[in-house]
Amino acid sequence: MSIPVLSAADPVTIPATVYDKVWVEEVVISAPDPNGEVTARVRLRRFAAVEGRAELEPAAGQWLEVRDVLTGADTDPDLGNVVSALMLYVAKLGREHGVVMAATP
Repeated sequence: MSIPVLSAADPVTIPATVYDKVWVEEVVISAPDPNGEVTARVRLRRFAAVEGRAELEPAAGQWLEVRDVLTGADTDPDLGNVVSALMLYVAKLGREHGVVMAATP
């Protein structure tokens, strides 16, 4: 699977280079308290395809924040699907590394 690329809503041009594509540079999920909520932050970064290579826009990208992920997952089906898929994969990794108990039949 290759890294998904999105089209920039507002392409930036810096001396003859058009930064018209966007990629997800970083995703941070924070859940510091098992009794609390989850916050997710995503940094999007524009880039340009120059001579077959990606050239990053000089700016540091833009952070987007999703607060109250668990509450939002109850009302937003897309967010709910992401949370479910992520937890299934984390459970799988946990089982592979002996951190999570294997499911019993």
